[in-house]
Amino acid sequence: MIFIGSAGAYLYPNLADSDQVLLHIATNHFPELLYGIFIIVMIK
Repeated sequence: MIFIGSAGAYLYPNLADSDQVLLHIATNHFPELLYGIFIIVMIK
């Protein structure tokens, strides 16, 4: 969790809501199919 927060702060320093950093990184860096799988895995 520390790595995710640190990577998010480094990649997106102006991100206001730090709770959404993982979704923001996934939205910007994953292709559509992989993003869909990522969301399904997060829900389970």
